[in-house]
Formats: sequence, C-alpha cells, structure tokens
Amino acid sequence: KRNPTVLFIGLNEKKLEYFALYWGEMLMYNPADFTWSDGGKKMNGVGEQVDRPFCLGGYAGTVRPEFHDELIAWLKAPPAGEVVKENRARFVRLVRDWHEPVYIKKFKVDSFLQQMRLMFLESRAEKESKALLALKRLGIPAPDPIAAFIADDGSYLVTRKVDGVIPLKEYLMKREGGEKEHRPLLNALADYLRDLSAKGVCHRDFHIGNILIPEDGTPRFTLVDLQRTTLKERLSEEERESMTAFLALSLSEILRLPRMVSFLIRALDIPGRGGRERLRAILRRMTTMREKYYRGRELRSLKEGSGFTLVREKGRTIHARRDADIDLARTALTIHLQGGNRFIKTLPHRRLTLYAGKAFVKEFRRPSPVMWFLRLLGREEGRRMWVMHQALRMRGLKSPDCWMLVETPSSSTVVGEWIPDALPLNDFLKANWRSWGRERQGEFIERFSSLLRRMYRRGIYHRDLKANNILIGGAGEGETIRLLDLESLRHLHFDGMGSVLPTIIHNLAQLNGAVTPPVTRGDRLRFLRALCGNDPLSARNRRRIIGEIMKATIVRRHLWPSA
Repeated sequence: KRNPTVLFIGLNEKKLEYFALYWGEMLMYNPADFTWSDGGKKMNGVGEQVDRPFCLGGYAGTVRPEFHDELIAWLKAPPAGEVVKENRARFVRLVRDWHEPVYIKKFKVDSFLQQMRLMFLESRAEKESKALLALKRLGIPAPDPIAAFIADDGSYLVTRKVDGVIPLKEYLMKREGGEKEHRPLLNALADYLRDLSAKGVCHRDFHIGNILIPEDGTPRFTLVDLQRTTLKERLSEEERESMTAFLALSLSEILRLPRMVSFLIRALDIPGRGGRERLRAILRRMTTMREKYYRGRELRSLKEGSGFTLVREKGRTIHARRDADIDLARTALTIHLQGGNRFIKTLPHRRLTLYAGKAFVKEFRRPSPVMWFLRLLGREEGRRMWVMHQALRMRGLKSPDCWMLVETPSSSTVVGEWIPDALPLNDFLKANWRSWGRERQGEFIERFSSLLRRMYRRGIYHRDLKANNILIGGAGEGETIRLLDLESLRHLHFDGMGSVLPTIIHNLAQLNGAVTPPVTRGDRLRFLRALCGNDPLSARNRRRIIGEIMKATIVRRHLWPSA
C-alpha cells in the first residue's frame, strides 16, 4: 500500500487525534475511541461550544454533539432529503426528519487538482463554517453551522434552517407595487451594506439571491453562501465599491436608473457635490461586471451542469438542455442525416431542414482541420449559435429554443424548436401595417425599439439584422419577437448609446433596406427616435445618424423608400 499522509485534525487537550489519508480515501478510527465529557459538550476559553470530532468510513470532521447520531445515520443511509439546489459545483439538500430541519451542502470535487487542494488546504465547507461563526460573533445574522466534514468526493457543510425567510430576490420579484413601495426596504439594505463594510466583511458573491429576509418584508437580513467571504480589519474603498456594484448589479433588473443612483449614493455615502464622476465609475464597473458574469454563464452551456448535459459518444460530442425534448431532437437529427427531412435552405457550408413541422436541424460543415481551427478561435458557427442562444435567454431576449448541439470533427449541428405560423418581420408588416392605426403602430415601434435597446445595453449585437432574421408571432403567440441566425450575434461593450452608434447605424441600414413599404419614411424616423430614447449624445447627432444610415443603405444597394 501507499504510505499515508498524516493529517492533524484536532487537539483534544491531552490527546492529538489524527487520521491517515490515502489518495482519495480516508481510513478512519472507531468513534468509540473518542472520550467526551460534560454531558457530551465541551466549551472553549470564550464560552463557545466545541464541536465533536467524528469519523465514519470515508468521512471525517466535526459536528455538534446533539446532532452526532443523526448525522452518522444520514451518512450510513442513501442520501436523503429534498434537493433544493444542484449545479456543477455543489448541491444542497433540505433534511426535515432530524430533531431540527437542516440544510446539507456538498461542495463537489471532480478533478485531481481539486483532490490535492482538499488534502492540503482548507476545504470550502470549513471556510464557510468559520465565516458563519465569525459573523455571529460580530452580531450579523447568519445560519448556525452544525457540522463541517470532508470526504473523498468533496466537503460538506450542515447548517440549521432559518425559518420564515425567503431570498430577497424572490421577495422583490413577487412583490406587487413599484419602486416607491420598495424604497424603505432598499434604504435599509443600503444601511445593511454600510454596516457590513464597517465591520470588515468582504463578500465576493454579494447579491440579492444570497440575502434572506422575513416573508412579511421586515428589513432584517440574513447572509448566506459565505465560502467567498473574508473578514478584515477595514475594507479598502475598492472593496467597498466592488461589493456595492455587485449588489447593485443584481438589483438592476428590478430598479430603474434614477432609483439605482439613489441606492448607490446612500450605500457609499457619496456627497451631493463632486460625486458625479464616482457614480459614473461605479456604473461603468457594473457594466463590466455584468459582461463578465454573462460570458461566464454563457460558457456553462458547453459543460455538464444543472441546466445542461454533456455526453461523449463514439466520434461525437452531444450538448443538450436538461429541459428539452431530447427524444424529439434525436429523432429529428437521425432523419436529417438520412436525408429525410424537408430542406429549407442549402448553402455551401450549411443546410437547414425541418422535421415534422416541429423541429429544425441546422448543420454547419467544414473540413476537419478548418473546423478544429475555428473551434480553437471560438468562431465555429454551430458552437457560437448554441452559446449565443444561452446569451439571449440570460438577457431576457427571445429566439427559437435550441435543444441540442452535436459536434463531430467535420460538422456541428444544432437541433431546436420550429415556430409554426410565425412570419419574417417584413412579411408581418406588409400583412398588418396599413390596417393598424397610428397608436397601434406606435406600440409596435416601441416594443421593437425596446428589444434592440435591451440587446445593446446587455452587450449583444446582430451582424446580420435583416428582416428575415427577425421572426414575429407564432401559433397563438400574438406578436412575440424572436431573433434568428444566432451564429451572427456578437458581444459588444456598452457605455451609453453613443458608444454603440456605429453598430446602431449598421443595423438600421440593414433594416432600412430590408423593410419595404407600406412602412414610410416617417415611420422609420419614429423608430429611430424611439431607439435612441433620451440619450443626449444620440439626440444631438440625430441628423448625422440619419445621413450615415442613408449612406450605408445605398452602399448595400438599397434605396430610401419613396412612400
């Protein structure tokens, strides 16, 4: 056998208890070897209860004595409890049949490097347990840690369930009423953030999903998910602003900009005079954080996780969404490869087919060396289409659902939802525009311009935004607007509408040439005003923007409409 590495786990006054650790396997001693006194409890020098060491099979750690027997029974039996959350990094179970309900969180270990880290460094469960205890010493409400232990497949943390609370995000999303009704709660949240900063709490995942609040909305906050928390004597201004920007970013889907500015001013004590540049810097930081967050989440669509599966078969790799109809997708792909689907479009390097009016199959083909090189650069069309579909979903924008991505050395195929009875933008406008009154036309212009504004503000643009790549409606869906040809989507950095004017001009020139009468010049100008909104830079340059759109339209061999 390999020579074991000896880990020193804890000191029990007179006796040093240790465990022998093989690679990925704990050899534990019998719990009966431990001596315990004082009614099963031990106290340290500051009057805090010392947790009891335990060992069982592949598990070793500490536990509150009153929960020892229940934890040992839970570990011996198959995993029990309601799965509350599960993703690639962790899962959380709610166990109700102990004498008190508890949450059991497992931090997964799925690589050799993580195994090594678990052997020689502090586990994430132990780190979060220490952070919870530290917060309680500071008088900051947090769940009570019950046990922290390690195993060959990860580390575990057990905490008491906090009754009568829900995530702040859930409360704000379901609460009826506008920002005015939320103002007292948001002011209390800003004060809470200032208190955390004053006490030296630096939480690097500080968002409204990790803050609990009583169900009745009483402004008493409980902080959770602390494995990325450190405590310091004093936070730097950079750390304060970073925490505040991250929290404000999570609020940005709920609050409008003026209310967001008020929240930032209160949370950071920004003075009325001379604070404008600081506010702008924080808003720019929020934009950068949002882009980084979105891109990280987008790439999860290529990994095994809570929302996606990854299967490697002979000669191909299959990425799929867990909530998709995989059987239908596989059937559509099989018939496509056999040439039995209805052909919609065929080009030299791609083809689009339809299966039974329910699913589309879009295949991109290249020689194997070219395909490998494009994937290395992140420019392969099928993979980009798959990732950008996830990007649109995260930003609240719609497209036909993509169910499955199948990659081989020389091809990349996306299978997804076919939208029956939907029309391309130009055909939809031809069928309905003249019958609509001016008010009805204005509503559609506002909805369409709002979609494009949201796309730009969330860091996305479409390189080929022609009318055939915009789909309107569908069976029983009214005027739902969806984007097509997702492989043509790209990222951009948004810092005001003026920062993306070249992109706006490019897209409007494409739309100007693709949308034909009965849409008039006046309608197009109304759309431009709605798109630019109240942005002062865009308003001052509107005449120049119109000229640039007309030039780009002519270059594309389209003419400004005469009607």
